Amino acid sequence: MSRQLIVRSFFNKPSNCDGVDKRGEKRGIDAVEDEGQASKTDNVQPAAEGQASGKEFKREYRVQWKQEFEWLRREDGKMFCDISTAVATKLDLQPIQIPHVRKPTKRYTSQAAAHIHPDAQSLYRVQFYNALDTVNTQFIERFEQAGFHKLQQLENVLLQGDMDKVVEEYPELNSRLLQVQLAMFGANYTYETSSDVASIIREMVPEGEMQRGKAPPSRRAEIQHLYQTYSSGQTILPACALLRFLHKEQNELTANEEKADSLIDRYEIEDTARESRSMTFEGFLRYMESKDCCVFDQAHTSVYTSMDQPLTHYFISSSHNTYLTGDQIVGKSHLDAYVSALRKGCRCLEVDCWDGPDMEPVVYHGYTLTTKILFKDVITTVEQHAFEVSAYPVILSLENHCSKEQQEVMAKYLVSILGEKLLRAPLDHLTTGDLPSPNDLKYKILIKNKKLKPHINTEGPSCTETEESVDEGEEEDEDEEDEDLQTKAKFWSSKKLKIKKEKVAVAEALSDLVVYTKSVKFISFSHSKDNQNYCENTSMAEKKARKLAKDSAAAFAQHNQRFLSRIYPAGSRTSSSNYNPQEFWSVGSQLVALNFQSLGMPMDLNDGRFQDNGGCGYVLKPPVLMSSQESFDPSLKPTHLLLKVFSGSNLPISRSGKALDSFVTVEVYGTSSDSNRKHTHTVKNNSLSPYWDSDMNFSISVPELCLLRFCVREQTGLLSSEFVGQYTLPFTSLKKGYRWVPLRSRDGCSMDPASLFLFVWYS
Repeated sequence: MSRQLIVRSFFNKPSNCDGVDKRGEKRGIDAVEDEGQASKTDNVQPAAEGQASGKEFKREYRVQWKQEFEWLRREDGKMFCDISTAVATKLDLQPIQIPHVRKPTKRYTSQAAAHIHPDAQSLYRVQFYNALDTVNTQFIERFEQAGFHKLQQLENVLLQGDMDKVVEEYPELNSRLLQVQLAMFGANYTYETSSDVASIIREMVPEGEMQRGKAPPSRRAEIQHLYQTYSSGQTILPACALLRFLHKEQNELTANEEKADSLIDRYEIEDTARESRSMTFEGFLRYMESKDCCVFDQAHTSVYTSMDQPLTHYFISSSHNTYLTGDQIVGKSHLDAYVSALRKGCRCLEVDCWDGPDMEPVVYHGYTLTTKILFKDVITTVEQHAFEVSAYPVILSLENHCSKEQQEVMAKYLVSILGEKLLRAPLDHLTTGDLPSPNDLKYKILIKNKKLKPHINTEGPSCTETEESVDEGEEEDEDEEDEDLQTKAKFWSSKKLKIKKEKVAVAEALSDLVVYTKSVKFISFSHSKDNQNYCENTSMAEKKARKLAKDSAAAFAQHNQRFLSRIYPAGSRTSSSNYNPQEFWSVGSQLVALNFQSLGMPMDLNDGRFQDNGGCGYVLKPPVLMSSQESFDPSLKPTHLLLKVFSGSNLPISRSGKALDSFVTVEVYGTSSDSNRKHTHTVKNNSLSPYWDSDMNFSISVPELCLLRFCVREQTGLLSSEFVGQYTLPFTSLKKGYRWVPLRSRDGCSMDPASLFLFVWYS
């Protein structure tokens, strides 16, 4: 047998190379060779053993296909008697160039078909062979990569007719592909209706389908394959088989018979199955698409970690310039911004306070055109919504630019409006030895501001000027302290307005409200270690914090074990853009403040981080950040993460109203060595159920710090794409097994029922 006929062997019965089709006509190799005596194949000499190149083999194989086409073309066409133009239109295949004369150059429509090929049967045959050529070109290329010595081995196996051995020894020839090809050319398939042929061609044409092998083309089919595997082909899944699935596939190692019974009671609605303690496929499907199979651990949707550690042991959801709904220059200030932040679980709010008319302090971004709102209205809003979604403490970070007189007004409002919710004195009994814990401070609001020195000079005034202003700009060293003011000065340069930094004296009434969150200037880690008190905290802009994290990560992590540190966006971010918060969480900074009104990856990461622990706004830092070792070394034994992204479901259509050309990007955010990104191929023109079936592997050194972000994007050009939906979660909340991923829109809202289906495993 020459190599040009090797693959032809696949298209006949394994036990008989001269198979006979349902019409009793010869369909094997002999028939092809008999009919092709006058064809070009006679002029093609078989290559010498071991010397034929992949190119020659591919050319000869294409000639063989041409010969086969000519043979069938001369038949009476009974196989295609009921195939019409409607089938071709329904399939809507894009033909490719193949070596025979019938080569349509554009997609078929009924009008184009009538013009190009009046004979509907001929029209269909052309599409039929275009489809087969697409399949088998990819089929042959697999062998070219392996070498012709492998083809010789395969030929020997084929001559013995042992298809099972073929599949076992040559996994690239998966059984599903063989079944489809054998069905198309063997006598095992009955071509009775156009839908029969259409369904097979749909399986054969897409390139991704050839690479997937046995993988089913939809989520439902994938779940059905699992069901059939564990039900041993039966119509019901017994409780014992369901329990085996939970243990082996879902890694639910603590599941027992009681757990299996509870799932049957919850998701099975057929009485017969419930009585026999088993599950039908529909019940199994309901279970697989329920929250029990969500990629996010449902145990983490409520508070599950210890809340009795000092505040320094937690990441705390924090907002920057919370009052703004837009940019930093002309954006609108609104009370709804505070409501929105609190409902997202934010626990540290910023309030920029300035002198207002009629002794009414106002809140806005100073020296800009942002609108103003009253300080008392802000405090009233906070009081009303502070504990809607979380019982744990709220920190009001005051950026104080007010005169002493208006500060006293501020203090009056804080006391009168917040009442018992305002923490005004240290707690008597603490569960920890330094800062209180979130449990100690439940339903309390803390004021973060500058505080007067404890020792007041008796010869001086009753209200002593502090050593520094509470303004964040003045808490920096000389190179960075004026960054915000310089940005504003550039905006006003056309008006020649001179902006001068002023020192602010803290009124005693306001100072007395500061208990555990006293703002001090950061000088150095060594200075903080020797001089800083446990109830004092520092703030620094992202530029300085980034430099410290890069140069002194270990010292930064040690500092954050003892003291609260707040990081805020650079003043140059006038559009209210955000930095990547992960770089500061990685060194243990608790209050990593972001512009909550700005959408995008940074806020996705923040939402993902703080959906953990019940969305209460406090997430316990991992042990690696609380180690007492002097060195902070994240280079531990890596964790290997395997993700298999199967499919999407119910994705939105594009803005043009067409189905998406979509792909999935999986991003890992953690330490610099762990950060990584991988993506699937693009599935074109499918929003309902795109199927990627892509494998991804990641090596992660510090999984406790990592976040995973699943992002679906639409391919709009060769190098361009647009956001469709995303979902972000901590690695520690990632469930193993077959899971679905709920997608969220750019503003963080649910896109239900849009989701992804995947398999997760890590070691």
